[in-house]
Amino acid sequence: MAKPKKTENFKDFLTYQTPPVKVVRSRKVIDLFFIPNYYVILLALRKRPMTVRDLEQAFKDEADKHAGFEPKSDKSIYRYLKVLEDAELVVPAGQRVVDGKMVTETLFARTGQIFLLFYLKPDWWLTKAGKNLAKRIGTLMIFLYGGKQPPVEELQQLFMEFEEKQQSVLEHLSTEGSKEVMDILATSPLEEHFRIESYVGFLTTFINHPELLERLKKLMKIKK
Repeated sequence: MAKPKKTENFKDFLTYQTPPVKVVRSRKVIDLFFIPNYYVILLALRKRPMTVRDLEQAFKDEADKHAGFEPKSDKSIYRYLKVLEDAELVVPAGQRVVDGKMVTETLFARTGQIFLLFYLKPDWWLTKAGKNLAKRIGTLMIFLYGGKQPPVEELQQLFMEFEEKQQSVLEHLSTEGSKEVMDILATSPLEEHFRIESYVGFLTTFINHPELLERLKKLMKIKK
């Protein structure tokens, strides 16, 4: 009969206080959220700061839930943490002292309780790529609603303003929201979190700034 695993007594000493919100604007950094090995770490650290041994257990738990997903060694986890540190998503946050051991363990924490992932900087719409996209969107709108192709520079300016206001809405929500609001943003699965940001940002911007929609209709000479 296997002996029950002995429970360690330890104390955590934290030197870093995770801020409520971190805004992430780099596409390269945002892509890390969609790579399972990094996402498991970011998801586990939602709960509290953890050591590499804690994260090993998190990978084991994930492997138990999902076929094809394998536990990871401490060397692999250190490598993933280094990438996340370089991306400024994770930082060393203190030390764990275990009774009877001379060596301490490093605790790691997220750099934000909530990550706001913004793919576009508002002024991206003023770039050549933004101009081409604005023109294509205008063409699709004409197909759906009639009217005519608006001056693309004015369309770029409109989309840039919309992006600024949408991002402002989301930053306000995550910095000024109640505990219930923060819990929704902090605990939603990643895919759901993106949908929440998208719908809340779009709907609130349209409700608060109906003049943007009227400007679009006027630019395109849409009568509906």
